[in-house]
Amino acid sequence: MEYKHFLLRAFQREPGKWRASVKRLDGKPLMLVGSERVKLDKFVTGVDSSTAKDALLLAIAAIEAGAFSRRSARATRETPGDRSRRPRRPRRRRTKAPQPK
Repeated sequence: MEYKHFLLRAFQREPGKWRASVKRLDGKPLMLVGSERVKLDKFVTGVDSSTAKDALLLAIAAIEAGAFSRRSARATRETPGDRSRRPRRPRRRRTKAPQPK
């Protein structure tokens, strides 16, 4: 399932024990929020759940709690052409003072 520019997948680790993985839709690594810069290809929930739905809800809760850098999510949403910019003012040209003859 897709959620806020992330791909969430539930899988059964053992019978009756579900977990979920989180990846970015664009394939770039996840940036974990914290004191160190940690990049992961995918994040897997650390708690077993009894159903796939519960495992996915844990993954959604991690996204909502801000476990991943907002910069990574923003980079997928914005491209240089998407930003609305104010039109630039024309540059002033310097003119030389007329030279005396």
